[in-house]
Amino acid sequence: MERRSASVLLGIVIITLVLRLTVAFSIDGLTYPSYFHVRQVENIAQQGYPEWHDPYSYGGREIRFLPLYHYLVALPAFFLDVESAAKIVTNLLYSLIPVIVFLIARVISQDEESSLVAGIVSAILPILFTPNAVGPESLFFVLVLVCIYMFMMCEKPNYLYY
Repeated sequence: MERRSASVLLGIVIITLVLRLTVAFSIDGLTYPSYFHVRQVENIAQQGYPEWHDPYSYGGREIRFLPLYHYLVALPAFFLDVESAAKIVTNLLYSLIPVIVFLIARVISQDEESSLVAGIVSAILPILFTPNAVGPESLFFVLVLVCIYMFMMCEKPNYLYY
């Protein structure tokens, strides 16, 4: 990767992160489905494990979900309040998407400039711009794109193990 491409890509990530965090912290509250995830992060921060039984539903019910995202958000929740930590981690993950899209586009096109354009376009996708929505979708998008990149690079021996 050229030095100019790396600096432009870093600028894209920083600008995207600053814009997303500015909008996220200017909006009070979260979207409705986000409060389930905030409650799980609060349980992890207080007790060390998520709440698998929901006592608030009628008669109680068992909840099944993958808690990796909640543990990831619980790490900064020890230093910040849970809602701020969730907004920061979610928007940070969404801001990393242009880097991964750049790498995928560079493998496909073998051109730095067009890969930078793809990274810029992925940074401003309107479907990903819900800064007050907290949920594991942000981690899912990042992991899927990383898996796609690793699959494209599987011919090289180092990437095969990933």
